[in-house]
Amino acid sequence: METATIQKEEVYSSLGHKLFYFPEQQALMMMPFGDVTEEDFIATHIKVTKLAKEYGIKIMMVNETQLKSIPTKARIWLTTKFLRRPEVKALSSQIDEMYIIKSRSVFASSLTKMMQGVVSKVFGMKFRYFTTEEEALDQLSIV
Repeated sequence: METATIQKEEVYSSLGHKLFYFPEQQALMMMPFGDVTEEDFIATHIKVTKLAKEYGIKIMMVNETQLKSIPTKARIWLTTKFLRRPEVKALSSQIDEMYIIKSRSVFASSLTKMMQGVVSKVFGMKFRYFTTEEEALDQLSIV
């Protein structure tokens, strides 16, 4: 099966994250890498919120394949403050699906799985899991 060509634009870059926009699919992909800092984690999530609203995102993707760790304070911020923000609650009804491309690191994968569980419980979002970016993009190409 031949993979469809998908337009992918880098729209943000920081020390520990990149964000990519897929205009035709109304999708945004966050790619954390390495040992993400608390400050970068928070700044990137705030940027994701703004871009998701601006672009009318329907599918949010998180490519965890290069992620090593997320600080405890950043995880706590996500689950206790970020998810309670009015703009995040509003986006939860706009986003139809979350695609997760799993981390190769067992440690990072277990941390993110816990955070995804909270997001799923709070917003009732549907998650799809993939082992490679190619698998996720194949699925995205048929949306």
